[in-house]
Parts: sequence; structure tokens; C-alpha cells
Amino acid sequence: MATKNDSKTIEINEEENAIACSKSGLIESSGLGKSAKQVQNKKTSAVGKNSASYWASRMHKPVNSRGEESPHYSFQVQFKARRGSFSTGTGNKDGAAKIAASIYHDLLTTGWDATMEKHRPKKMVVPVGSSVIATVGEWIDAAKKISEANDTTFNCYACSLRKIVGDILSVKKSKKRFGPRGGGASKYRDKINAASLDVLTPAAVQKWRLAYVKLGATPAEERSRMTSCNSTIRQARSLFSSKIVELLPELRLPEPAPFHKTKFFPRQSSKYFSRIDPKQIIQQAREELYETDSPVFIAMLLALSSGLRRGEIDSLQWRQIDFKKKLIRVESVLVQRQLEKTGG
Repeated sequence: MATKNDSKTIEINEEENAIACSKSGLIESSGLGKSAKQVQNKKTSAVGKNSASYWASRMHKPVNSRGEESPHYSFQVQFKARRGSFSTGTGNKDGAAKIAASIYHDLLTTGWDATMEKHRPKKMVVPVGSSVIATVGEWIDAAKKISEANDTTFNCYACSLRKIVGDILSVKKSKKRFGPRGGGASKYRDKINAASLDVLTPAAVQKWRLAYVKLGATPAEERSRMTSCNSTIRQARSLFSSKIVELLPELRLPEPAPFHKTKFFPRQSSKYFSRIDPKQIIQQAREELYETDSPVFIAMLLALSSGLRRGEIDSLQWRQIDFKKKLIRVESVLVQRQLEKTGG
């Protein structure tokens, strides 16, 4: 039979054990089934999965059975009791994180099936010896998923290819294709996307080159068009580089491949002959702006004397000017933002 002293001793021992267990992290929080240590070490994050910052540390480059590492980042995601992996199609980690956030947003809004169809469509297997040539749209869509070029650059490539194909096929153009109403450029683009790449024969591309230059009304315009023609072909040809072609074995190209051994016009002289009289402009600016609008007068002097662009003048700061050496250091917007954050 326990005495009162014994009961006190038991209560004290239980209290000491409770304290010891709490310090060692063995007490479970009520209703959660987690130890105090687990609760204490639980990490909370204010960044959601629809943010690129969340995925930045979750990117990885898969390694195949031969031990070869993929050049592109991939990630895994779990949503509604289902797990899947996606390739971002880029070797840039920051860009891959943004793509991952975009894919997760598609999961939230459209679900698994639509997201898989958009980002991991089933590849069409082309039988050996098949005569099916890929269309312009099929090639552009497939190339975009594996190209390491940024969106702006890739869109220039695609626009150049559509420009050449559209001119070869004489696709009717109108100013309506630039308007958002009635589909905008979608109808014009759909006609070109449906065209087969076999229209880009060497003869057809050569005829297009000559016809494009002949549209110049003067010798100066013709020289300008030669430069534009060379640039357009180079951009369109970038979509058929060896790096892209070898990663798209499921799509068939015509033989020879588009723009194979395409000739270019000779490089035209880019020498500029100015017809501006800087002395006269400065004199007139001094008379009109020096006293009434001095900031504009200073901006005009910077543009005329140093060749700075408007954006570079607007963002110019005192720390970029070295009065002793008489130098102006031009910085990109990205560099300026980084210096502002670090207090540089």
C-alpha cells in the first residue's frame, strides 16, 4: 500500500521524466503524432510551388544507363496522388525553374491529362522509308521544346522561316493579320504551319532570294535587302542545325535538308555617311534650351557627343561618370539593379 510520501515521489519522478523527455524531443504533440523535436525542426516556406524560387533547388540533370548526363534540367512533381517528371528542355537553371513553375500552374488549372498532352505529347513514330515530311508547324513546335535559345531569339527564327515559306507559297497577306480581332495572325500563321517542309527546295529558296532583292526600288534599297535576306536565311536555317536535327529523329526532313548549301549575297558596306551638322544643332539647342530646359539640353549633348541611346541617358547615374579620366561607363539595366541592391 502506497503512502502519501510514496505518491509524491511518484509524481515528482513523473514530472522529471516528462521534462527529460521534452528536452530529448520524445514527447508527441497532441493529435499530431509528431515528436517535439520534429515540430521544432519543421521548416516552413513562404514560397509556393507556382514560384520559380521553389523549383530552383529541385532541378536535376538525369543520367541515362550509359552514364551520360542530359544537357537539360528536369524535375519531379506530385499532384493529387500522382507523380510525374518533366524535362524543361533547357540547360539554364533559372530558366528551367521558371518553366517548372509554369508547368505546375498548368497542373493546377488544367489537370494531369491536359498538362501531359501539352508538355509531354506522345511522339509520332515515323516508319523507316516513310515519305511523310514534317510540316512547318510540327518542326517549329518540336524544335522549341529542345532549343536552348531564349524565347525572343527562337521566335525570330520561327518568324524568318514562316516569312520564307509564306513568300514561296504566295500566302495572301493583309494588314488584318496584325490585329487581335478575328484571330489576328493566327489564320495567316496556320496556313504556313500546315505547309510541308519539302517546299524549301534549293531552287525555291534561290528564286525567293532573287525576288526579295529585286523588290528594292533603288540600288541602295537592293543592297539593304541583300543584308536582310542573308539575315533572314541565317535565322531560319538555325532551326535545322545539327544539334536540333539529331534530337528530333521522329520527324522527317526532305532531302536535301532545308537551306542546305544555300548561297548568301556578298557582305554589303555598312559605312554610314552623316548629313547632320552638329555645330548647327548645338548652337540652336543652346539658344532654345540652355536657359529654359537645361536637362533636355544636357541629354541632347550626351546623345550627340557620346552616342548614348535614350534609355542609357535616362538611366545614367553620377557614379558612372569619371570626371578625372573624362569617361562615361555604360552599364546594362541588370548590372545597375545588382549594384543598387548591393549598395555599389
